Amino acid sequence: MLKSYAAKTDQGPCLEINEDDIYTDITNNLFLLFDGFGGAGVGDVAVSQLKDKISSFYSKIGGDPDSTMPFVFNSRYLLEMNSLINSSLMAHESLMKENETKEMHQRGGSSMAGGVLCGNIFNVMSIGNTICCLIRDSKVQIVSNPDCMTPPWMDTYQPQFHTAPLNALGLFTKLGYEVKEVRVKEGDCIIMMSDGVYARILPKDLREIVGNQKMKESEKVEKLFSLANERGNRDNQSTIVLRF
Repeated sequence: MLKSYAAKTDQGPCLEINEDDIYTDITNNLFLLFDGFGGAGVGDVAVSQLKDKISSFYSKIGGDPDSTMPFVFNSRYLLEMNSLINSSLMAHESLMKENETKEMHQRGGSSMAGGVLCGNIFNVMSIGNTICCLIRDSKVQIVSNPDCMTPPWMDTYQPQFHTAPLNALGLFTKLGYEVKEVRVKEGDCIIMMSDGVYARILPKDLREIVGNQKMKESEKVEKLFSLANERGNRDNQSTIVLRF
């Protein structure tokens, strides 16, 4: 079903440390995008730990009907999404326990967009200030909204600092998350972005760039990064593009 994909993370035009990260596992059809916070040596370390724990735990229980879900099981969702939710809750709990032993300025956390492809169903788990969109037939649909101060795309770019996450892995005891499902079809594109990209990108840009069938997925990502930077981005940047 998945024809091609591209994934990239970058420190951006101004920062020396990248607190964003990405993870792709084609064998398990797992795609993770992180936007960390806490500063150098804090946010980047937290993201690295979250990525390792979620991907490792998911590889053990994802798709196994005999697996025990240690935190929650929701019959509304496919087994694979339940596995991702439990993997994320496990990593969140671990980071929360570690943060409790530290001073406030030493505590790190991360927003996340996690995607799992099951046949023609793309499942998305969204936490904090990430966004997932579907581009279909030259139209842009938001699959999961960022949980931040200002909603995206009010016919303008988002002001600086208005994309601070209102929820995140490692931030609050009770983790808030949004789960969505999309039945993809041939010609569709799914894109997940951190705020270093989406805060300076409009729907028409996604239509023209991500919806362009003549461009390679890697070229689309580079174009989005460049365009966001031209419009004043100062943050780390991460994007995953999936073409079906």
